[in-house]
Amino acid sequence: MLSCEDLKPFEVWNFPFLFDGDPQRQWKHWIVVGNFPAIERVIFFKPTSEPSFYDKEPSRLLGVVEYAEKSLTVLSERTIIPPERFEITYQYLRTCEANGELRYKGTLPADFRERMNQAVTKSEEFRKKQRDAFFGWFRKGEVGD
Repeated sequence: MLSCEDLKPFEVWNFPFLFDGDPQRQWKHWIVVGNFPAIERVIFFKPTSEPSFYDKEPSRLLGVVEYAEKSLTVLSERTIIPPERFEITYQYLRTCEANGELRYKGTLPADFRERMNQAVTKSEEFRKKQRDAFFGWFRKGEVGD
């Protein structure tokens, strides 16, 4: 059985999720960025391998972490990781595991935290208050480390 408390920062997992407005759950990759056992929640970033939104406005690429195709063993396609938080409960993750729908894929490179710090610093879409709030929990490495 999955011990959610043991999920580590920057592990990559694959499981389905129901997004607002979608009729059914979609399988997605998820990156652990925070694990909070006291409230039984995990904060994830959701990478995307559909870069058209970012390619249309290249300045948007300043505020994300980008990995070229085949540069990662854990994600083989060109991957963009925006700093958008998704909170998911331990109960949901345990249900996915019980249904055979939770798959560990690996861990991002050690420089991911610094790359995300740089991306958020350069982001034109983050206002100062948003940037400060983000760094309040992310920059210091206090997200489950």
